[in-house]
Amino acid sequence: MQDLLPARSDVKLVRWPFEAARRDQVPPGRGAVPAGGRGRRETTGVHRPARGLGQGADQQGRPGGATGSARSDRAQPPPAPDGPERHDPLRQPLGKDWLELSGIEVHNVRGADIRIPVGRLTCLTGVSGSGKSSVLHHALATSMEAVLAGGEPVNAAKLLGAQDFGWLAVVDQDPIGRTPRSNPATYSKAYDLIRTLFAGTPEAKERSLSATAFSFNTAGGRCETCTGYGKRQVDMHFLPDVWVTCDVCDGRRFGPDVLAVTYDDATIDQVLEMTIEQAAEFFTQPPQLATVLDALVRVGLGYVALGQSATELSGGEAQRLKLANALVRGAKGGKRGLVLLDEPVTGLHPADVERLVACLDALLDKKNTVVVAEHDLHLAAVADWIVDMGPAAGADGGRVINQGAVADIIGGAGPTVAYLRKVITT
Repeated sequence: MQDLLPARSDVKLVRWPFEAARRDQVPPGRGAVPAGGRGRRETTGVHRPARGLGQGADQQGRPGGATGSARSDRAQPPPAPDGPERHDPLRQPLGKDWLELSGIEVHNVRGADIRIPVGRLTCLTGVSGSGKSSVLHHALATSMEAVLAGGEPVNAAKLLGAQDFGWLAVVDQDPIGRTPRSNPATYSKAYDLIRTLFAGTPEAKERSLSATAFSFNTAGGRCETCTGYGKRQVDMHFLPDVWVTCDVCDGRRFGPDVLAVTYDDATIDQVLEMTIEQAAEFFTQPPQLATVLDALVRVGLGYVALGQSATELSGGEAQRLKLANALVRGAKGGKRGLVLLDEPVTGLHPADVERLVACLDALLDKKNTVVVAEHDLHLAAVADWIVDMGPAAGADGGRVINQGAVADIIGGAGPTVAYLRKVITT
């Protein structure tokens, strides 16, 4: 990027690691939509000074946004490592319970053995292409899924210690749905509980409306002109098709009988238009619904509308939806769960990273096991255990070069250890 500047090119970088934030930048601030979306302040770099605008360093310490305070923290680093903090980081020896995956054979990983402490946070590190995702998705996830179903490990010779686990959650950035019908309310199962509340109202009983009538996915209560989409697709022949608001229900998705029913003065379409944070304040009962909505707020999705189409969600938002589901499942007790996350910090502001780590701690508090594949070494620095892949990418990677607690491996060698040592000692 530096090489582009002498050619008088404009470079706009959307990035949260603030070591890179030294050029022109307008950090939208105060929070996520609808609280965010406003340019907090503009900065310019050395190459193209702009009169009246502050330089990158000028933002540090200025009040009024999470970005400024995060950069200010870097300008005056605290005694602790400059990154997220665990509320209960490892202070005692690891326990006797381990998950051991041996003889991993997938992609460029050949004969690798890894150990994962049960009930702890483990971080898979290494350069891009070193085999982290291969181990996470195609060995650990597939083997655990197969063993839980009564089968044999996949792409590995043995998986020991799986007998104490009851469920697996893979928290990735794959879409939660590929049609406009899927949304946060349906994916989290909150909508099932909301439909039940509406079906229990006096107006619904008078009209003989069951919970099914309040579903926009089935006939009986939805608007049949748009089949519950709230929009209609118009064929433009030689041009791309377009979606227009349904002129029968006016985008409200349901028929007149359903829209006449209210719960605490709100109709079902008004509930779907609420943000998750608004819904969490609106629905305090039943406890199961309150728990689901609280989990969605905790992972940082309070700004998203309950009925927002899955096709409009980013990969990071889809990942946080899955994390919220894991939080709800992990809080139920019973057998332990294994939660796998692939680069969860990607695209997150430092304030959101703190929120993410708090969610991981909540899972660990319930004796679940969390494994993340991550490049962000500030997150790796607060892990209980590290499995470092490498030493390089492709055919030159695929080996476990370091494995142990952070304090034990920073004295070793390897590209990750060199940078991790800087993070620990900063």
